[in-house]
Amino acid sequence: MLIDYKSSGVNLDAADDSLNRIKALVKSARTPQVLGDVGLFAGAFRLPADQKKHPVLL
Repeated sequence: MLIDYKSSGVNLDAADDSLNRIKALVKSARTPQVLGDVGLFAGAFRLPADQKKHPVLL
């Protein structure tokens, strides 16, 4: 039995459309500490280098 995204209720076109519509809003709140781009699996945020050489919060 093959189960694909569509038959399981996931609409990839709608997900892409939603992501594209909010990208501008999210990017407007971006700071230099934010690493990466909107739509990636996880977020990465550069932390102050007080105790570590290149600290990043994931």
